[in-house]
Amino acid sequence: MQSSNILFSLFIFCFIALGSSSLNIYASEVSDLVKSYEQEVESEITKQGKSEEDKYYIYALFARELLGLKEYELAKKYYEKALAAGEKAAVLNMSEVHYNMLFIRYKEGADKQELKERLSLVKRTLPEQSNPQVKMTLKYWEKVINDEKKEVTDELVNSFYGAQYSQALVKELILKKEYKKALSLLPTNIKDVNLVYKIQYDVLNRIVFDKKKELLCEASLKRFPNSVSYTMKICRFLKNHNQKDSIQKIEQQMTREKVDAQYLLSALKDIDKDKQK
Repeated sequence: MQSSNILFSLFIFCFIALGSSSLNIYASEVSDLVKSYEQEVESEITKQGKSEEDKYYIYALFARELLGLKEYELAKKYYEKALAAGEKAAVLNMSEVHYNMLFIRYKEGADKQELKERLSLVKRTLPEQSNPQVKMTLKYWEKVINDEKKEVTDELVNSFYGAQYSQALVKELILKKEYKKALSLLPTNIKDVNLVYKIQYDVLNRIVFDKKKELLCEASLKRFPNSVSYTMKICRFLKNHNQKDSIQKIEQQMTREKVDAQYLLSALKDIDKDKQK
């Protein structure tokens, strides 16, 4: 199975969700977690057989988590590592990395010329610029750089990649077992979307990162613990709460209900193989 056992904990996301006052309480714990994850990432990178493309996605995903924690300096370090690996691997679409580096350098007070160059790089690397939300975001950045707008918010960063989210491409990558690539295309504000997308996110996270992560679908599972929907069955399967929710039964239900999520079965089967090791 193409998986990385990097020990990212979704406790990070819990801390973010708790709000700023709670983050102050847990600041030292977050700092300790970040240090341990950094060691795990570097250890994973040095394993034999890691391609430059693998390194790109591992670094970029880790940097994304750091950015969510407002660990800007460390996020920049790993985005730079991602860009170096991506250049060697000739990764075609590194627009998220370039965009988030633009945001970090803006937060660090980079001069107008550097920001213009970085925005130009984002525009050159974007695979799709016709989306109205993308156009609006790029235009907003131009106004910020030209001092016509005062501030770039975290929400603006999140909304940009929400617009770039392509279900068709994500499905295609999952079927090809290119799980890290698929995960990298999911929007950073995935928690704000519907349950089906959360399940998709949870499945990919379970493959790419640590098996003990808290699942985004758990909130719904707590509300509907006995639900027979395929989404809740997948959630229970990921948590390993209910052995009755086997892959075979989930597949039968999807077929019977003609659910447009059967592409996830391949990923679930890979998780099942890992469970049995």
